[in-house]
Amino acid sequence: MGYGVEEEIVKKYAKKVVVLEIISLVTWIFIILYQFLFGLLFLIFGYGLAMIIAGIWNIVACVKTIKNINYFNSITTMGQVQGVANFYKMNRTSTIIFMILNFIFGGVLGGFASLYDLIIGIVLENDAQRIIAENDVIVTNNNAQYADNYVNVESTQY
Repeated sequence: MGYGVEEEIVKKYAKKVVVLEIISLVTWIFIILYQFLFGLLFLIFGYGLAMIIAGIWNIVACVKTIKNINYFNSITTMGQVQGVANFYKMNRTSTIIFMILNFIFGGVLGGFASLYDLIIGIVLENDAQRIIAENDVIVTNNNAQYADNYVNVESTQY
C-alpha cells in the first residue's frame, strides 16, 4: 500500500473521530451550562451545590477532550490509528461507571451523554480495527508491518 493511500485513509478516520468528539464536547458544554444554571437556582435546597461541583468536574473533562481532539486531528499513521483504538478501549470502563452513576444519581442528561460517548468509543475502536485489517497492517508497539513491506511509524500512547 502506498503512503498516499494510507495517509488518505488515516485522515478520513481522524476527521470522523474529531467530528464525533466535537459533538460530544458541545453536548457536555450544554450540560455544564444546565448544571450551573439549575445549581444556582437550587442552591438553597442543598442539591444545587452538588450540581455545581458536577459542572466543575465536567469542565475538567471537557478540557481533556479538547486536548484529545487536537491530538486526534494530527494523526497521520496506522500506528496512531491503533493508538486511538486503544484509547477508547482503555476508557470504556470509566465511561460505563460514569454513565451508571449519572443514571443512579439523577443525572439523566449526563447519563445519555455518557451513553453517546460509550457508543462512539465502540464505533471508533471497531472502525480503527477494520481499517487496519482491510489494509493488511499488523501494528505492534510503534511498528506497522504491511504484507509487502515493513514500515516504522510513531504511535502516541495515552
